[in-house]
Order: sequence, then structure tokens, then C-alpha cells
Amino acid sequence: MDAYKRKRIESNEYIPEGDLNASAIDNYLAQRAEIIEAAYKFIQFEKEHAEEDKKQKEDEKKMKMEKRAMKKKMKQQKSAQVEQGGLAACEKLNKQPKQNQTIVSIPATSCRHQQSSGLFNLEAQKNDVNIYYNHYLPVDELFDLFDVNNAYETKNREYMLNVESSNDPEESFVIRHLNVSKASQFKSQLKVSKPHQIDIGPIYEKPPQKGMENKVIAREHLMDIDLSDYDEIRTCCKNKNMCKKCWKYAALACKILDKQIREYWQYKHIMWVYSGRRGIHGWILDKKARESNVEERIVITDFFSVLQSGHNKKRVKFRRPLHPLISDNFQLCLEFFVEVCIVEQDLLNDMENILFFLEQVPKEFRDDLLTGFKSYKTSFQRWSYFLLYHEKQMKNIDEKVNKELVAECKYLVEEIVIQYTFPRLDCPVSIQKNHVLKCPFSFHPKTGKIALVIDPEQVELFNPDKAPTVDEIVRQYQGSVKLDESVGLYKFKKSVEHFENILIQLKEDEQQQQEQQQQQQQQQQQQEK
Repeated sequence: MDAYKRKRIESNEYIPEGDLNASAIDNYLAQRAEIIEAAYKFIQFEKEHAEEDKKQKEDEKKMKMEKRAMKKKMKQQKSAQVEQGGLAACEKLNKQPKQNQTIVSIPATSCRHQQSSGLFNLEAQKNDVNIYYNHYLPVDELFDLFDVNNAYETKNREYMLNVESSNDPEESFVIRHLNVSKASQFKSQLKVSKPHQIDIGPIYEKPPQKGMENKVIAREHLMDIDLSDYDEIRTCCKNKNMCKKCWKYAALACKILDKQIREYWQYKHIMWVYSGRRGIHGWILDKKARESNVEERIVITDFFSVLQSGHNKKRVKFRRPLHPLISDNFQLCLEFFVEVCIVEQDLLNDMENILFFLEQVPKEFRDDLLTGFKSYKTSFQRWSYFLLYHEKQMKNIDEKVNKELVAECKYLVEEIVIQYTFPRLDCPVSIQKNHVLKCPFSFHPKTGKIALVIDPEQVELFNPDKAPTVDEIVRQYQGSVKLDESVGLYKFKKSVEHFENILIQLKEDEQQQQEQQQQQQQQQQQQEK
């Protein structure tokens, strides 16, 4: 037995002294052979790409410093108030604000759309932005989305444009309550106002106007996954930053939500849109979803709200057999947890992350686990030790003596896996029917990246670091570039094509539903006669 342990130690597989016999260790290793192989593949992958990631971070840091310097210089050139900038823009265009068109000024200190100190220089790319709006933004297709089969008055839809002040690029103002009923009018408005952000709201009973009571009659059911909500579990980035590693959390959320919504609610038309920065938005487009009330939206949102509210604490507790939502997705979540959370994110790599992990387990086990973890070097080894420790405790706890502890441990592994992997929805976005959301194929003002429509079947292949930007699309359209999967223009065209396919299927289904309703009405009228 000593030789056996020595061999394991020499191979960097540390085994707790006296805890397990050779047979138990071999059984454990055999059961997890595939996971171990996958883990080391990911480790090798990270080693090969470490140099590339390092160079990319250095380039980003250099560009951020340049943008900060530019931002400071522009602040020194400030010479007018934001309101004056808004009026000057209207006067320049010989176009006074309409009665139902509202201009709202936003000071730099509070504007969430003010110029970024990041990679995209909005001021320098104004010409590219104008060209993109005039020639490449698929406005006609977007208006097909805004008004499926002429079911609604498009002028009753809320459109919000965030526009840069003409006097100070640091400042911006919002144009709301636009009265546009055709794609051509919307194109003209974009040409006039040159917004650096376009948000789309609900459809009202009447054209929206400031201060007027109005009723929302339709709004796509929205889902918002923001990776800032994953800060407590992702180790690669924090706050507003995101990379291809933590994008995998958004990809998993997209797959789970898309699959379950189609299966449980029988919705067929779901559009997924990259936010342009650190998230992904889901639009349920079916007519039933568009016209659902708040109570119906709450039901769906609560269904996916497995994680309890709170921060830096245990947010998942199961006390009975797992709900099908969990059991149906657990294997997918477990594989993701090991490959991404344990190996790639290396979540048990330092004391802060270890202490957060230990918050998920019963307090009776925390000291033992903390001591045990110190004998291991990698997150994978520490996770393996936890599994063995948990299995041993489940056998040793007397249910008659400590019934509550047994209940805490019964689904402990499942609870931890779900805590680290399950979708984290922004609930108000899904519930509130008057919420506005980024327009598909518009761009994010801080990154310049385009909000592409993504195929959920291939969402894990999407790399936000390589997402096309406005200037890239314009340059490649105007130049002669060979299109392949690595080229931004290719990604853009494939995204528009996928978007068009969604619209075609939606139109066909809704047309078919209308015909069926008409037939039923005719049959009913004949029966009444």
C-alpha cells in the first residue's frame, strides 16, 4: 500500500493519508477517466495559448492608455452645455423637435453611454458609423421584426436613440418617442441623428408621447444574460470586462434557456443577440409570448430563477427530488463545471475562491476541507478530494442522529454545480413589458462591436474577442477581402442570413395561424347559421 501511495504522489496525484484504500481510489479514478483526460486537454490548450493571451492583454492595455489620454484632452475642450448641443444639432438639420419627440440630456457623470476609454474610438469612427447606418444596417429586415405581418402599427413602437452632443463628444442626449412608421423613415432618422446607440422598446396602444398615459399591447419576451452577474464565480475577468473564457458562461445559459423554453412552453421562434460587450440577449418572438401579460412572464422567469438572491453566499438549496429542469440539464452542467469552472477558470486556485466554495458546504465540513485542500496543488485535485470526502461523509453520517445534516448533504454536489453554472437572468428585463433593449445589428458605443444574431446551436463557437466592429465591416465591404470564417464581414453576413431565416419561419408560422383562425371563424359562423 505504501508503494501504491508513493506512485500516486510521484505522478502528482496526492491522496489523503489513511482516508481511502487502494480499491476505492482505483474505482474513483476509473469512473472519472474521461473527465481527467478532458481536464488535461484543456490545460495543454491553455499552455499553448498563454503567450497569445499575454500579447493580447498588453495590446489592450496600451490602447486603453491611449484612449484615456484622448478622453482627457477632449474634456479640456468642453465649451458648451449638453442641452445647447441637442438644440444645435436640431437647428443644424433645420429640423425642430416634433411635439411627440423628446430630447433628454444626460450629463457625462451619469451617462451610461458616454465615450469609452476602451478600445473603440467613437469620435474617430464617425464616418464609418454613418456609412454603416446608410448602407449596411439591415433596417428593412429589422422592421419586419418590429411588425410581423403588419400585426401592429410600427409608429406605436418605442425607439430610443442615444446621440452625441455636437459641442462635446463626452456628452450625449436621448431622443425618444420617434414617430416612424416605415423603414425608410427610420433610415432617414438615423442619417440625421447619427446615434451611437439604438434601443428598441415595446409596442403601445397609441404612438408614444411624453407625459401621455399609454398601454403596452405587445413586447417580445426578453432574456438578458450579463456576465457582470457572474463576478463571484468567474476568475478571468470582473465587472465590465469579458473574454472568450467567461463567454462560455453566456453560451451555456443560452443553450439551457433555449432548450427548455422550446420544450416546456412550446415556443418556436427565439432569437439570440450578442450585446456587443459582455452579454447575450434572448428575444422570444412568438405571438403568444409577445402578447403575454406580466403574470405569465413572471411564471417563466421564476421557473429559471433557481439561484436565490444574494451575493457571496450559498444560493441553491434542494430539499426534494430534483426538478426536471435541473435533472435534464445536470449532466451538461457537470461537464461544464469540471472542464470550464474547475480546469479553465481554476476556481479553487486561491484562498478567496476556496473560502467562497466552502460557503456552499455545511459548516461542519469546512475546517476539514480547508485542511485537506492544502495538500493539493490544482483545482482539479481539490475538487476530486471534495468528491471523495463528500462520499465518505454521506456513508458515515447517522440519519437518525443528524437528519438535518443528511438533508444538507444529499444534493450537495448538485447544488454546487448548479450554483456555478446555471443561467443568471436579469429578472426585471424579462418581467417588465416596457423595458428597452439594444437593437440587433446596432453597435456598442464602448467597443464598436456589432450586436450579431447568433445561432444557439453554435453559440459556444462564438468568440466575442473576434466579433466584428463597425469600422471593420465598412472597411471590408469597401475593399476586396477574401471571405472566410475568420473575417468579420463573413460573420456579419452569416448573422444577417440567420436573422432572415428566423423572420421567414416566424412569418410563415404566423400566416398559417391566421389562416387557421379564419377557417375556424368561418366554420363557427356556418354552424350558427
